[in-house]
Amino acid sequence: MKTVSLFALGLLAAPVLSQAQTGQPVRFGLKAGATLSTIVGPGTSGDPKVSPLVGGMGGVFATVPLGAAQRWFLQPELLYSQQGYRLSHPATEYDARFRSDYLKLPLLLGIARGGFFAAVGPQAGYLVQVRNTYHSQQVSPAGVPLGPTETINTDLRYYRRWEFSAVAAVGYRWHCGAGLELRYSDTFFSQSHDGLSSNYGYPNAHSLSGQIQASYLLPWH
Repeated sequence: MKTVSLFALGLLAAPVLSQAQTGQPVRFGLKAGATLSTIVGPGTSGDPKVSPLVGGMGGVFATVPLGAAQRWFLQPELLYSQQGYRLSHPATEYDARFRSDYLKLPLLLGIARGGFFAAVGPQAGYLVQVRNTYHSQQVSPAGVPLGPTETINTDLRYYRRWEFSAVAAVGYRWHCGAGLELRYSDTFFSQSHDGLSSNYGYPNAHSLSGQIQASYLLPWH
């Protein structure tokens, strides 16, 4: 966690250093939104069925103009983001939700024109917690249904704590500072650690996620 804090401080310090060098205004902002994520890879197309999971996100960011025209910009961010996936098997009434909470540290390079903008870049994520919820129908040895059961697992031992991904985003920002953005990210490798399967038997699966973000650039003086 100490490494995450130092990295985050470095990202937030970058705009200040850039402003000192270019003389251009650096602006800070807030954002929040929703995430739709899942996993893809070998075996995920069979039973039980893998489907997307909805989560939330929020955080802070800075925009650093690059060059006199200020069309290009650098955007470091510090976000708290949920992602995961869902498993279901209707025949057995089995349902599971695998939710992971991350601190995300994107560093994006973007271009803006007439309010529209696009950005790409790398993203590091640090896994803060997991909450895996399992629902199933309990049956007696004689085959008599006993009712649904719920089990919750928050064990982090089988997960990689760091995640690295690529990010692409497009959006529009109004003159008042409000913005709306669509974002896509794809991880570089599985969450599983040391060959152990944290993805319900899918050790080679990796995460995909899409987000819709609403943001606001704070006034600059």
